[in-house]
Amino acid sequence: MSEEAQNIDVEITEEKIEKAALPENRRVEEEVQENPVEVEINQEVAPVSEDQIKEDFEVSPKVEEKAKDQSDVEKRATLAQNRINKAVAQAKEFQRRELMAVQYANELKEQNQQLRQSQKTFNLATEMSLTIELNLNLVYQNKH
Repeated sequence: MSEEAQNIDVEITEEKIEKAALPENRRVEEEVQENPVEVEINQEVAPVSEDQIKEDFEVSPKVEEKAKDQSDVEKRATLAQNRINKAVAQAKEFQRRELMAVQYANELKEQNQQLRQSQKTFNLATEMSLTIELNLNLVYQNKH
């Protein structure tokens, strides 16, 4: 049995990692825009440093307790699976944060577009108002 466990070859690809990290119904397939979009953030955002990213893949005491009663191969497999589960959970959390950031950026982009459209409408209305006022002044001056 131990030879079989050691001879198992698992191919890990980026695609498999992505599929494992996020369920299919929660994936976002987005197209990348070629046009740069400028976004201003009013809040101070501190850059993430290496110290803030904590990778804790150590085996939990509960798993170690379960592994005591297992054979050496099963024990190593259980401990390795525990580390993998923690790494996948962390990858999911990073991906969740990334998706939230993308959603927030999209909301800001949409709000920016709405504000620009409102500004254009306001400018057009102001121009029309000035034109009407000038025309009324001309009509009034021609009558008097």
